[in-house]
Amino acid sequence: MDNFKFGIFDIFSAMIPGIPLTIFFSFLLNKIPFSFSTLIFSIQDFNITTVIILLITSYILGFSSQYISYETFKFILKKTTIWDKRIGNYPISLGKRGRELSEMRQFSKENFNILNTFMALRAMSYNLSFTMSISTLGILLLNFSFGKVQCEIIFISVILLFLSVILFRRAVSFHEWSHQLISESKKTIKKVKKLIQNQ
Repeated sequence: MDNFKFGIFDIFSAMIPGIPLTIFFSFLLNKIPFSFSTLIFSIQDFNITTVIILLITSYILGFSSQYISYETFKFILKKTTIWDKRIGNYPISLGKRGRELSEMRQFSKENFNILNTFMALRAMSYNLSFTMSISTLGILLLNFSFGKVQCEIIFISVILLFLSVILFRRAVSFHEWSHQLISESKKTIKKVKKLIQNQ
């Protein structure tokens, strides 16, 4: 337990994306249709213990969904023109550039820190896009089963699904920027090594 560290990456990549799933499952388990008035009324009764439990639940759900959301992210990239236009010849996974990442960590710590930020925001974007889409569709089906699909719910659902698309696009941008940063750092590190050897 001493080695367990909870940081910004966990908040962005798991806890925040887990919130939509927590909201959806709370309505599903209580067997009641979703409504914003019910959600707001429930929030007003929260105490510190409830908030902590909900945040832990959000983290677990967000962490659990991360693998599926990443595989979905990669699948959509491969099946669309986004990959050729934005990513090009870079590998689909940043992990396949392990040697370059190790060099960045050793010789370009500032760039490596920026890369970590990009990776955290990328993970949050694709995971939140996934959980928001799944939760929104789940809420629509839940309300439909109760015969309570009001215009307000449909309108908000359309907005949330639109935001999911925007978040996916942001994930692509952070993925692209991460690859570019690794490549630029590699070039710089090579130049610095060459200068050191020539001295």
